[in-house]
Amino acid sequence: MRQDQQQAQEKKEATSGNIWGWRFSLFGLALIVVLGLVIVFRHKMMNKPFDGWAPAEEQRDSLPADTTSSEKQ
Repeated sequence: MRQDQQQAQEKKEATSGNIWGWRFSLFGLALIVVLGLVIVFRHKMMNKPFDGWAPAEEQRDSLPADTTSSEKQ
């Protein structure tokens, strides 16, 4: 009986605490990778470059005037 308790304790200490198991974790990883590939594929098909956070060309020219300035122009 003592040996069974000791084995149960060792098994409990060896687990990682993942309540869903490794199969579910790998499924989640596969989902993230597939969605990332869809995003990259769609970017390439629409001929949109990965510019980072720079606004698009058409947005750079149409910035509104500063209406909060107290200076007269």
